[in-house]
Formats: sequence, C-alpha cells, structure tokens
Amino acid sequence: MTAPLAPVVAARPGAAGHADVVVVGAPRSGTSLVAQLVAASGVDFGDHLLPPDPGNPRGFLEDTRVSDLDDELLAPHVVGRGLLPVPEARLAWVGAPDPGVRITAAAGQRQRMAALLAGAGPRGIKDPRLVWTFAAWRPVLRPGTRCVAIVRHPAEVAVSLRTMWERDRSYYGALEVTVERGLALWTAANRRLAALVEGGGWLVLDHAALLAGEGVDALTRFTGRPVPAGGVDPALHRSARRVPVPAAAERLYADLSARARSDATRWAGRGR
Repeated sequence: MTAPLAPVVAARPGAAGHADVVVVGAPRSGTSLVAQLVAASGVDFGDHLLPPDPGNPRGFLEDTRVSDLDDELLAPHVVGRGLLPVPEARLAWVGAPDPGVRITAAAGQRQRMAALLAGAGPRGIKDPRLVWTFAAWRPVLRPGTRCVAIVRHPAEVAVSLRTMWERDRSYYGALEVTVERGLALWTAANRRLAALVEGGGWLVLDHAALLAGEGVDALTRFTGRPVPAGGVDPALHRSARRVPVPAAAERLYADLSARARSDATRWAGRGR
C-alpha cells in the first residue's frame, strides 16, 4: 500500500460552516451523491459544471476547470502507460497510474487551483481523479478544508462503469471498459483512497449506508453544514451486485466500510 499522506488539519469547530469541502472517491462510487448533498447546504462547486446525463440525472457537481486540471496532472501517468493505461487524456478518469506514483503540480497549475478556491464562502471540489491527484491539491487547500471520502461495493462500481460504456461506446473510442477492468480500477483507486484516509482528518462514508439514510448526520456535523436529511433518493440506485469480486477487493471494501461505520458513529454522536 502507498504510504499515507500527512493528516488533513480540521478546522476549529466554530469555523466549520465556512470551510471548503473536497469529495474524493473512485469513479461511480457516489461522489456525485455526496457533492449534491453538500451543495444543497450552500457549498459552491463552481459554475462550469458538467451537465446531467442518463447515468447521473441529478448532475455530477463536477467543474470542468477542475477535471481539466486533473487530466493534465494524471494523463502523463496513464496515457499509454501505468497500471491501467488509456488511449487519450480525456479518458484519464478510467485509468490508473503505477502503484506508488505521487502526482505533483507545477507552479502555474497550483495558481489555477488556488484561483478555483478563492473568494468568499465555502467552495466544493469533486472529481474522481482526485483519488490520484489529491497530493497535488493538498498544498493549496484553504485552512480547515473538510475532506470526505466515499466508498461503494466493487461489483456495483464495475457494473456501473460497464453500463456507462455500453450506453456511449463512441465516447470511449478504442477502450473497452469491461467488468474486469472496472474491478481492477476499483481496487487500485480504493487502495489509494485507503492510504489517503489513513493520514487522518477525513470522514469516510459508505454508499450503501447513505442510501439507507445513514451518514447524513455525520456529514452535517463533519462539514458544519446544514445537509438536508431528505436529500438521498434511493430510486436512483440502479447497479445491482451481479458479478463475482476478487477476495482482495472484498477485504478492502470490508475495511473501508468498517471505517465508514466507525466515522458515522463518531461524528453523528457529536453535539448530542
């Protein structure tokens, strides 16, 4: 496993409501769901957002200026190379670099990152590539930034990725997103996620728990934002677990899910 990063320093309790929020997770893990909940509490995720589509009818809450930056950072490590190569930069989000790669940003890229976080009010950053590029963003995050990680069962992610590919094959060009590739991407990304949250200062959420109505209280107290309790629509959950999963991925999911249960209990109980 990649060595954990330095802990993320949490804001003082009184400043929590004004803190920025970063949402991190593997592709199709529920990052959009978490971002939608946080955005409903008044956090600004930008004004260059990807439009909704059939795979995400409520929107991605993903600013294209963030994803463009992350493509620049990630592409050199996944286009034609890496653990899971992709043929071109726009598909970097379904690629995975070699284990242990630490992605850094140049001075001009850091300036663009800082500009996206500038201004009054809490800002939100959400992008599945962040699981790989977080180390590059970390130096420009404003003090007290709340970092939220979301994990979803690997079979559901793999099926969802395959369904996306089947829906729009032309977008992926020569790259076929098989269920096997989806499982490999889930495993690589969540190994990295486990290393990130091991550094401390994160809230880990489980997608299944959120759909069951659990975790919203923890998200509210962790971010200091009035996250709406009725903001989760279980009807939008459409990927059943229909494929076998390697034992290593099941164990990793079990570990992250256990961390999510612990975090939910700890944060939901604060202030009561």
